[in-house]
This record gives sequence, structure tokens and C-alpha cells, in this order.
Amino acid sequence: MKKLIALIGLLFYSTLAFAQIWNGKIIDTKGNPVGDGELIINGRMDFTINRQGTFQFMYPSVGIQKIAFSRRGYKYLNFETQKDNLTLVVTVASTIVNSVKGRLIDKDNNPIANAKVILDGLNAVHTSTTNAKGQFAFKLNAEADQSQLGFIINGTSAREEEYQWDENSVTIKLQTLSARGDAMTAKNDNPPDKKPDNTKPEPKKVEQNIEKQVISVIVYDENKKHATNLHVSVNGVMHITDNQGTFTLTGASASENFNFVVEEKEIARITHNTNNVFIYLLKTFEPQIKKEVDEILKDTASIDYQQYDYEQDFNRVVNQLELKKQLLFEKSEHIRDEMDLINAKLRRSSSLSGEQKLELRTYLKNLEGALVKNDVAYEEAEGKMQIMVDKMKSTIYEKDSAYSDVKHRAEDAEGAAKVLKIELIIAVLLGIALLVFAIILYRQSKKLAEKSKEIEAQKVEIEHAYSNIKIISEIGQDITATLNFKELIQTVNDNLSTLMDATFFGVGVVNHDEGKIEFTDFTKNGKIKENHTELLTDSTKFSAWCVKQRKTILIGDVEKEYNKYIHSSDFALAANMPKSMIYMPLIAEDKVIGVITVQSNNRNAYKEIDVKILQTLDSYIAIAMANIASYQVIDNKNRHITDSIRYARTIQQAILPNTKELSAVFADHFVLYKPKDIVSGDVYWLDHIPVAELLPAEKAGGAMTFVAVVDCTGHGVPGGFMSMVANHLLSEIINVKHVYSPDIVLEALDFRVRETLKQYDKINDDGMDIALCQIRKMDNNQVKVTYAGARRPLYFLRKTTNTLDLLKSDRASIGGMHRKEHAFVKKELILDAGDYIYMHTDGLTDQNSPDMQKFSTKRLRDFLVNTSHLTITQQGEMLNKALADFMQAEEQRDDIAMVGIMV
Repeated sequence: MKKLIALIGLLFYSTLAFAQIWNGKIIDTKGNPVGDGELIINGRMDFTINRQGTFQFMYPSVGIQKIAFSRRGYKYLNFETQKDNLTLVVTVASTIVNSVKGRLIDKDNNPIANAKVILDGLNAVHTSTTNAKGQFAFKLNAEADQSQLGFIINGTSAREEEYQWDENSVTIKLQTLSARGDAMTAKNDNPPDKKPDNTKPEPKKVEQNIEKQVISVIVYDENKKHATNLHVSVNGVMHITDNQGTFTLTGASASENFNFVVEEKEIARITHNTNNVFIYLLKTFEPQIKKEVDEILKDTASIDYQQYDYEQDFNRVVNQLELKKQLLFEKSEHIRDEMDLINAKLRRSSSLSGEQKLELRTYLKNLEGALVKNDVAYEEAEGKMQIMVDKMKSTIYEKDSAYSDVKHRAEDAEGAAKVLKIELIIAVLLGIALLVFAIILYRQSKKLAEKSKEIEAQKVEIEHAYSNIKIISEIGQDITATLNFKELIQTVNDNLSTLMDATFFGVGVVNHDEGKIEFTDFTKNGKIKENHTELLTDSTKFSAWCVKQRKTILIGDVEKEYNKYIHSSDFALAANMPKSMIYMPLIAEDKVIGVITVQSNNRNAYKEIDVKILQTLDSYIAIAMANIASYQVIDNKNRHITDSIRYARTIQQAILPNTKELSAVFADHFVLYKPKDIVSGDVYWLDHIPVAELLPAEKAGGAMTFVAVVDCTGHGVPGGFMSMVANHLLSEIINVKHVYSPDIVLEALDFRVRETLKQYDKINDDGMDIALCQIRKMDNNQVKVTYAGARRPLYFLRKTTNTLDLLKSDRASIGGMHRKEHAFVKKELILDAGDYIYMHTDGLTDQNSPDMQKFSTKRLRDFLVNTSHLTITQQGEMLNKALADFMQAEEQRDDIAMVGIMV
């Protein structure tokens, strides 16, 4: 019996010890927090670190033996446990550099001078030449990760094991210098110390050195869009595409036999010319999705039930089940987070292909299955826990049965003694002995009954402790998920009464700037009282002492114990003051941000277990308050940014031709203008030049009207800036420089865009597509239309024949990089007054329907022919409705602009 009682007591206290919740934080070598990473403890406990670099975990019974940290730009150094405040501190080091200092030596540690060093692994080309001490240096345009950087020495890549990093300094020790020297001679005709010619080349006369030029590799996905942030291996060297799907190769010609391998993609075809290599992809592989789902499912296996000896294995089994439940709970949270990310990506799926959407939905469905399986395993673990409790009850029942059996035997013995006393006088002494024995058994039975009560009380206490742990975990999940302070207080208040006596409850926020503690929604008997504040300098307030000392206050009888914390003569005990109270500081990132208090009208209402419960809630509340503060900062910044962009939209709309201006020069027209975001990268442009303002040589043909539709690179804010550039340059070329021929206007626009964006000197591929028309009325009720286009066509419809025809554009865009100047071709068209012309951007024909069908050029042509009997204004209204019916609830994928004109 003593062994059973000791075992149950050990189970109770070991369960409480196992339930200790530790706080963890990730810091760098300077003590700054590092968030948004992944931490693995002992190879099993997997945590996603928040932006503040903090997390919480159940401390493993075997201790912390191994830690791994994963985040781009950081590497793990060491960890430290602080058992006094239950804190784990993990230190990591940054691998991000914005400059590189290096030294080049041979295998005998001698410096190598006059060697050409190229920094590999970046989108931009960085070169340097070592000095007499073998030293070189690079200053980067942006931050880079050491793990992505490599070095090319005189045309040959250095092996990773040949260089050693120390923060932003690197030492390269070449092991095969002679072999490299031969290779260098073969690849470099010019000596290493020859300085490059920095003279700016003429735009139309660029002499290329095939052996030293920079080759641009451009990757397109299955939708012929630029494939961004994609890993591509070239002859075993890894590169990453930028936001234009491009990376560069230095020191080799496009005629080399490159071996391209694209991560998780199939290559459909590869083409190249002197300056560029073009890679077209087929589709995304599915095994990665299966791998991710298998990774999530690997820890959700059901529990293997075994038969355990109750007295020897009960404590160990309960601990294992509790650990299993914790791991399963954390895994469920991870799966839900992953599902939220997939749903968010599907909602922003404008750039995804049909196959990619199908893969994401397949992944989401597999995650749902994984979540169900994980939750079933969690319920199975709870069932096993209940089995163990039932087994404990069964053991107690067996003990009670043994007691009853002994009692019945004692009664039988007493009866037998009476019978023997009457019938056998000679057995009186034996009867007395039996009676004494019966008395002894009776006393023993009373002791057994008392022990049974103790066991029952301990069992109730164990069940209560387990219930409290579960309630605290549920409260913690609820409050850390809220971003509203009032909801946080209400959630804690609704559940705290089940854990302890909380007649009064409140959370105060410390305002260090004003020197006060602000209590909002302070509650009494579950009802909210008026808000109030307490000064940090008030020596009569327990809250002020708690914040200043950063310590917990525990009072069982305020009349006897207040002087442990309050020494001011101004303090007075009020008649209605609570008798018991706990004050506890709320600490986040080593800063006191608030105080939490529970109070009771009963004396000695709180014990150490209540303090531990409140400490656990304190951690959750501190995290929730920090999250609320961060959310408010982010929300304010987002609101400010959005307001700025809306103002930019007002400016952009001001430069667009309005209905009055269009109606002044055209008999009828329509404009279909739908920006994808607040501001648009598409723009339509109008300029009317009266005869009086034309050059003398042009006056004979009458007034000129120019109209254009422009599709700039990108959309949103970047596209909006490019649209402003297009509007300004068109007005400058036509009105200031008096260039009137549309083909010459486009050539001038191409040069001015590349000059304005410095594309002759820098890597910049921004540009625009445009359809430009010059319209002049003739004397015979006809209209002459002169057109030139850069990748945007002109449609015209003759009313007499009801036929829709097309003037094709040149295939070159305006602006961009790695392209020689292009001569655009103008085309002239004679139309009757009343005929229609149309210009549009590709956003209209590329728009998807919910079933991933494009609006398409054919659908547009059929619409214009079928509605040709309507006025041009009615056509615009019908086209707007047809597009809305086609899209339904599908998200707009690009800016849309179309102009229809009756000439």
C-alpha cells in the first residue's frame, strides 16, 4: 500500500514538473532578436519562430542535447539555458554581407598578385585585381548571403573548400596554382593587370569581345512569363533568376556547350544568340509537393499501445503520452499555418498557371488529410491517458475489495468464537485469542479506509492539475491569436474563474513616456469597471512596486503582509480592499510592458500553484500584447502607404485625356480603362495640334490629332511611374521637338526611354509597348490615319463592308537592354468618315475566366464584328459588360486599356 501511495504521489509531482513551459528567444552576436526562422530541438521538437524571435515550448525530460536553426542569412553558434527564469537563449551569427574584402594566396601561403578576381553568384558583375599583397575588395550594391557567393580566379572557379570566411573577409588558398595558370593563359589573351576601357560606347556601334562578354540568360515559364527567383545550375554552378527571370554568365561565349538544369522544372527548349540565352520551361514537377506532405505526415503516426505493469510503468507511460500530445498539437498548428499560406497563394493566383493551381489544390487536399490524421492521433493519445486513469481506478477498487474480504473474514471468525465459547467451554482461551485477532483486523481495516480516502484525494488533485494544464493551453491559443486588447481581456476573464478565485482581475499597460500604468476593462465579479490609471511614482501602489522591481507580489492577508512591499506612511487600508492578491509583471523582449493582477475578498486564497498558473498566462498575455502593438504599427504603415498610392492615382488620372477633350476632336468614342491595382501601368494619350501651331511644311494637310495606347512594364506603382515617363516623353517629342511622323516618334521615344533610364550603362529592362496614330481629315469626307506600333496592333472596321482588318506592329518594344536600335515602320490608311479604329493593351485579351480560358484576340475580333451595327459608345458599354460576364469573380491579372474611335 505504501508503495502504491508513493507511486501516485510521484506521478502527480512529475506531471507538474513535465508541464513547465519555457520561453525561448533567438538573438544574434550583438544581442538583437532574430525572427522568422525554424528551430529544431533534439531532432524532434520543431518550432517556427515569430518576428520577435521568441517561442514557447515544454522542456524535454532528457534535457536539451542538440539544436539546429534554419534561416537564410544566419548560422547557429551556441545555446544557453537560464533555469531560474525558465528561458532558453540561442545565439546565431549573420552571414549577410554588403562588402567583401579578400586575400589570394597559393598553397605555400604566398600572396598572388595581378590576378583577376570575379565575384560569382550575384546578378551584377563585380571584378577586381589583386595588389602586391594578394588583396582585393568588392563593394556590393545590395546585401548578399555568403553561402551564395563564389569566386572566379583568372577565368577558373575556385572550389568552395579553397576559401575561408570570417564575417565579410575571405581568404582564398589555391591548391593547384600551376594548372590554373595554364588555364588562365588559354582563356585570357590580355594580361591580368591591363585596365579595362571604361569609355562609354556609341549606341549604334558596339564591338563585342566574344571571349569576355557578359551573357544574359533569360528564363520563361510555361505561360511565357519571366520565371523569377528560380535556381538554375549551369555546368554545376548554381544561379538564381531576378524579378525579370534573368541572370548573367561572365567570361564565356554563347556558343559554349552549356549544361542547364532548372530546379523542379522541365526545359521545353533552349535558344540563343550572340548576347542572350533563352530557356523556355515546360511545367512544374509534382514530387516536391508529395515530399512536403510526407514530411508533415512523418510524425503523425498513431500510438502503438502496449500492456504495462501498473506500479512500474505508469509514470513513464503518462509522461510519454503527454509529450506525444504536445508534439501532435504543435504539428497540427504547423499544418494549419501551411494551409493558410496555400489558401493565400491561391487567392493571389493571377500569375499561376492552371497546372500550378491544380498542384496547390492537391497539396491543400493532402494537408487536410494530414490534419485529420494528426487530430485522430491526438484524440488517440487522450484516450490512452484516460485508459491509464481508469486502470488506476481499477487498482484502487481491487484494494477496496481486499479490505472487504478481510472484514468479512473477521466477522466470520468472531461468530465462530461465540459458537465455540457456548459449545466448548474448554476453548474459551482460543475464543479470546480469536476475538483479539478480530479487533486487530478491524483496526487495520480502518487504516485501509483512511488510506483509500487519501488515494482518492490525490487522484482528484491529479485530474485537477491535468485539467488546468489543458485549460491554460486553450486560453493561450485564444489570446495569442487575437489582435484586439479588449478581446484579450475578455478571453482571459471568461476562463480565469475556472482556474482560481478571481473576484478582481485586470491588465495594466505601462506608458513609460507618461510615467503611468493604464488599466483598461478592469473587472470585478466578471463585470467591467471604469478604466483607471496608477502613477509609476506612487509609492502606495502595489502595481508601481511590481513594475519597478520586476518581481511578483503574493499576498495572503493584506493587513499583515502589505508592509513587505509598501513602506510609505501615506498607505491606508480601505474597508473594501481585497484580502488576497497577486501582481505579476508582463515582460517582452526584456522590457516591462505591463502588469497583471488577480485579487480575492478571501484570505489566503492563492498558493504557489496559482502563481505558476498565472506565470504561464503572463507569458501568453505578454506575447499577445507585443503582437497587438506590432500589428498596430504595421496597420498604420499600410494605411499611410495606401493613402500615398491613392494620391498617386489622382495625379495619374489628371494627366489622362478626359471625355470632354476626346469629344472635342472625335465624333464619338469609348474608353475601357481598368487598372489592376490602385495605379496603372497602362495609359492612353491624346494630343491635338491646330494648323496654326504646326510647322510651315505641315500646315497644308490640316490639323493633326495624335492618339496612343501604351502598355508599360509592370503594373501598380512601378507601372504608374513608367506611364508618367511615357506621357512626358510623347508630349516632349511631338510638341517641343515637332516630330510628327509616328515611326520617327517611336524611334525618338525608344532612344529617350533608354537614355532616361540609363539603360546604356546599367542593367535595366523596363520599357513599354505602344500603338500610335496620327489622324488628319481630308477634303473628300475621308480621313487619313498614319500608324506605327511597337508590339501593339491597330484594328479598323469599315462600315460600308462591315469588315474588321488589322495593321500589324513591329515586334520590337520601346526601351529595354541588350538590343540594338530598331527602325520602326509607319503604315498609312484611308478611311471614310464614320469608320471605327481600335487600340488596346494585352491585358484585355490575356484576362482569364474562372475555368482558366483567356478572353483571346479571336473573342475580341468576333465581338467587334458582331456589334459593328451599334454606335462606338454602345460598343464600349457592351464590351465592358461582356468582360465582366467573362471574368465573373476571377481576379484581374493585368492592367486593361482600350480606346475605340469613330473617325
